[in-house]
Amino acid sequence: MSKTRRVPPGRDTRPSPAPAPNGSPKEARLDLLQAAADIVAALPDAVVVTGVDRRVLAVNQAAADLLGWEPAELVGQPSADQVAPGERAHVAAREDRVFAGESQRYETRVVNRKNDEERDVAVSSGPFRVKGELIGTLATLRDITDQKRAHDTLARSEARYRNLVESASDAIVTFDANGRFTTVNHAAEIVSGYRREELVGQWFAPMLPDDELPNGLAHFQRALAGETGLFETQFYRKDGETRTISVTYSTPQRDEEVLCLIRDVTDQKMLQEQLIQSEKMSAIGQLVSGVAHELNNPLAGISAFAQLLLAEKRFPPDQRTAAETIYSESRRASRIVQNLLTFARQHKAEKVPTAINQVLDDTLELRGYELSVRGIDVRRAYDDKLPETMADAHQLQQVFLNLITNAEQAMERVEGRHHCLTVHTRRTGDGIRIEIEDTGPGIPPNLLERIFNPFFTTKPTGSGTGLGLSISLGLVREHEGRIWAENAPQGGARFVIELPLIAPRGSGEFAAVSTVPHAGDSLRALVVDDEASVRVALQRYLSGRGHRVETTHSGQEALERLRAGAYDAVILDMRMPDLSGEQLFEELRASDPEHAERVIFTTGDLVNEPMRRFLNGAGRPCVLKPFELSAFDPVLPAARRSP
Repeated sequence: MSKTRRVPPGRDTRPSPAPAPNGSPKEARLDLLQAAADIVAALPDAVVVTGVDRRVLAVNQAAADLLGWEPAELVGQPSADQVAPGERAHVAAREDRVFAGESQRYETRVVNRKNDEERDVAVSSGPFRVKGELIGTLATLRDITDQKRAHDTLARSEARYRNLVESASDAIVTFDANGRFTTVNHAAEIVSGYRREELVGQWFAPMLPDDELPNGLAHFQRALAGETGLFETQFYRKDGETRTISVTYSTPQRDEEVLCLIRDVTDQKMLQEQLIQSEKMSAIGQLVSGVAHELNNPLAGISAFAQLLLAEKRFPPDQRTAAETIYSESRRASRIVQNLLTFARQHKAEKVPTAINQVLDDTLELRGYELSVRGIDVRRAYDDKLPETMADAHQLQQVFLNLITNAEQAMERVEGRHHCLTVHTRRTGDGIRIEIEDTGPGIPPNLLERIFNPFFTTKPTGSGTGLGLSISLGLVREHEGRIWAENAPQGGARFVIELPLIAPRGSGEFAAVSTVPHAGDSLRALVVDDEASVRVALQRYLSGRGHRVETTHSGQEALERLRAGAYDAVILDMRMPDLSGEQLFEELRASDPEHAERVIFTTGDLVNEPMRRFLNGAGRPCVLKPFELSAFDPVLPAARRSP
């Protein structure tokens, strides 16, 4: 028996008695009606017939199961009661259209009476007529709850992953088999400088430099073949800037799509280069520190013997010129070594009375050879009356060296022109103004505000890290000053530094002795130095001044002599192979304080921080190598043995 019930009001739709066996037309019509009832009953979709009073006339078993009723119980119930409360107005409006003759397709929610569960259904509803008369509506309901939940879950998942992709800090893009962008996230817009709509559909090749393109295409072919990989390349941003990127690729669909995760590593690479450069500078500092003593010792001997020759009254004039040249060049070589040592060594900021003009001269001397071979004239326009100010000469030298080196490289890019580097200083009220001006191509106006940004550089790849000016900015600010760039009226770039003028104050430097020697004083002195030329030169000079001088190359031997006899002065080199000057002094301070109070140190490496700390704590005078022989005259009386 069919489970579909039809109870239209005022009509008897019960089936007629079984057809007669003779197969009359009436019998055939009854068979068709029964067949239709059986088909409706077997449908997997729910079928609900409602009357014009909007009550249920008939349902199949699928409808009864969906709504939680027995079929007979459901007949006569208001159809609206089966709909979720929030959907009843919507369904009523749809039924009104059906009664007006319009078929409707829509989604809504119904309620299962047994468990009060709401189910999502897709409804297909149309007018139900019998012999042209509108009886009600005929609706089929398909349960789409699981389908809709799966769709919603998928939609949420897609939204979640879409948000993850869009919020990723790395660029995520996909390409089709022809290498054209198909999807682009927000980070890709930031990295490339292009808008999303500008990228989608475009081929990636024009964004790569010519020398990087073969490698990029090779990796793209590997990705299409199903491989995963990682490589670095450069590419052009929309604004023309060249950036370095790291690309990780995979293939979601082989031969059809390539997925790339792209990270801009330009700043990271520059930082690595800067760290490498810093390590190099540190290594240079250690190297120079190690050899400074060895370099300054022979320079001290050369300088000292040149001074002895120049002190000879009967020295021929032509030979005197040669001796003066030897003396001058030895001093020049000493300054270069000291400047290299000062610049390469890292140290804490230490503001002491500083002559800005002298720091500039020292820096220009460091670059003197390079400026000369490039044919660049140097014009010094100094204010000779410029007072000293409290500053860290080492840090200022680094600033000046950065600016001078940048000026050299800028002028080198302009050929066929005689170049000049102008360094100008002057006092401006309570400050000092330094200008470094070149005759290069100048700075594009749109870049004047950016050149001090970290990692920003206008130099070709590999020619700079983009950190020199940013470091200079930080050092100048540390001195409470200002630095900026501008273009000179006649062409070229001009960097201006303004520093506050701070009155010099005591620096806490190791003791300086100002006692004037008395005529006729004769001292017994011991010279301890492992450099023979220094020992001989000091012995000749001091002997010529009427002193009795003994020498030794060994710190251990000097200690034995000091234990055996008394000396008025001990000229002690800080570095010796067997017993250093520091060790010998500490031994004397512990066991022979009288001799410790007569020590005069010599060294060629005063930039060494531990050595500086020791000398400051020792409180004894120190003469730097290569030295002026006359520098020992004012310190010798302070070392005289007590009577």
